[in-house]
Amino acid sequence: MTGPDDLPRRGSWGFQPADEVWEQRLIAVAEFLAEHEGRWPRSTRPAEADERRLGQWLGTQRREMRSLGLSEIRRRRLDETLPGWHERRAREHSGH
Repeated sequence: MTGPDDLPRRGSWGFQPADEVWEQRLIAVAEFLAEHEGRWPRSTRPAEADERRLGQWLGTQRREMRSLGLSEIRRRRLDETLPGWHERRAREHSGH
């Protein structure tokens, strides 16, 4: 009998299941920006739970980038999909 530790870490297509969730979050942030005229999702109250979840996810990506834990592939996807994603503070103060 096999246990969870015996399961392959990557799917048969060469990606981890977490990669699909990560990509879904990326798209959700892009959609949020489009729906809110370029405003980045907030990670704290008074933002609604869905917005906070996106804001927290984006904050995690920024922390990962600063700690050099963000893969080059993910950084490229963020740069392509969310230009300026790592410049949050500048965007917050620009009125967006």
